[in-house]
Amino acid sequence: MSPPVVLIVSEDPHKLSTLKRILKDSFQVVERVDVKQALEFLKHSHVDLIILDARLKQGHNTETARQLRDTVSPDTPILLITSNIKKSFAQIALNSGITDFINLPLDKDEVNQRIAVALKSQDRPKKISQIAQRSTPKMRSSLPLTTREFLSDQAIKEIAKARKSSTNISLLMIELDEFKKIPAAKSSKAQDHLEKILHQNLRKNDILIPQGPGKFMLLLPRTSNRAAEIIAETVRTEVLRTSFSIPLSVSIGLISLDKSAPGSADEVFDRLLEGVKRAAGEAKKTGNRIVSS
Repeated sequence: MSPPVVLIVSEDPHKLSTLKRILKDSFQVVERVDVKQALEFLKHSHVDLIILDARLKQGHNTETARQLRDTVSPDTPILLITSNIKKSFAQIALNSGITDFINLPLDKDEVNQRIAVALKSQDRPKKISQIAQRSTPKMRSSLPLTTREFLSDQAIKEIAKARKSSTNISLLMIELDEFKKIPAAKSSKAQDHLEKILHQNLRKNDILIPQGPGKFMLLLPRTSNRAAEIIAETVRTEVLRTSFSIPLSVSIGLISLDKSAPGSADEVFDRLLEGVKRAAGEAKKTGNRIVSS
């Protein structure tokens, strides 16, 4: 059986080289340097996935995404490489046919995870489903339910690693809006629904801890504030657009480690925890928001 085909639309040699290195074992890679060439290729060829670079000379806009979307099957994922995490941009891109976003700089785990989530959400042939399964971290069934001790221990270890290696770490608090108003018969299903979405977006080193009814904490090692905002926006958008028996939305607080922050890893964690709770509280005031502290 031939491998699935991914079409990469980019004129950046570095991005092309990085993506080909990441995808070569699972996909047949086709390259085109602009949307015009890509559309010409798609007239006569089938692809299973498109990766579009927002930084083309002609630029990414609503029309280019719609042209690609109108040319391929409605369930063909189109992933946009971008560093623009503004909510307004994300919403316009999603409305114009983009399935999800790959944040810059390109990271192997991040690329594989975004592809896996996009492919898993569709009815895919066996070969592609296997790729999605292989790329997606298994749900951590052995993870204990909410204990501050567990989160604290893991977070402190990751903070110590991040400071030693001068890498980033971010913390999200994710809470279902109006959870107390959800009928008791549906509240547990609503929580399970949110947890499923979160697990689908986990990378192998992320740590997800339930924090109580309708609330989760997500620790993101080696993740900048910008990348964490994209992950948060993806979760928020997926909650809004996935089907459920009642309308759901989430509010998300976000805080990232300041690598120059003084104090021990324990003290830094306490400040991160206080900050993410404040940010989540601000998000909850109007609901369906992401607030970065």
